[in-house]
Amino acid sequence: MADDDVFLVADGSLISHLQDYHLMEQMMLAINNVRWAYHQSMVWAKNTYYGIQILKCPMDMWQMQEIINEYKPDFIVETGTWYGASALFYAHIFDNIGKGQVITVDNEPKDVPQHPRIHYIVKHCLHPDVLSEIKERVNGSTVMVNLDSDHRKDHVLKEMSLYAPLVTNGMHFIIDDTILNHPSQMKDKNGNLIAPGPYEAVEEFMKDNNEFEYDRTAEKQMITFNVKGYLKRVRGN
Repeated sequence: MADDDVFLVADGSLISHLQDYHLMEQMMLAINNVRWAYHQSMVWAKNTYYGIQILKCPMDMWQMQEIINEYKPDFIVETGTWYGASALFYAHIFDNIGKGQVITVDNEPKDVPQHPRIHYIVKHCLHPDVLSEIKERVNGSTVMVNLDSDHRKDHVLKEMSLYAPLVTNGMHFIIDDTILNHPSQMKDKNGNLIAPGPYEAVEEFMKDNNEFEYDRTAEKQMITFNVKGYLKRVRGN
């Protein structure tokens, strides 16, 4: 079993209770097969939140609300607005905890919902003006970042280098859809495989990085599209 496939749940209790290595390996294979089958089914692409299409794994949404409730950031910065369902989801969680704002960026958003806690930036997420505006808005606040736009490796790496400095100490830096090619596959609108993708971008970003650590406990729901995609700032900022 490859090290990349080691699956830690909470403090590792689920796996540590499996003393039989062969049984553990079989379990990991089964989990990966279920992830692959669920992702390839595209059932998740038909999910809605308040009637709005949301292209996220429901178990990752559950995990996000746990993270937001526990860490209570002042801001969530999101790239990849799409129809705005995830931004609305985050805004409703902020309503519940009584604080928080969402900044969501997309150069081609759809018909998005309006909410007083959501600020939309309609520009390409790599545009320098976008980063300037975000920095001005979040100045001195606690910030969590969720990247979910273009999933090609080169793009994700650029996003990570630009948006990582926004993440404040103790907060999460979440890169969506690392499941692409690990093990699931997805094609773009032209029929080309998206490879390499977010997973490879995260691995390269983390090679020489000592400011972030993998938070594998955030994968405890097991059915996740963000394998090794939950990072947490432990130094700097």
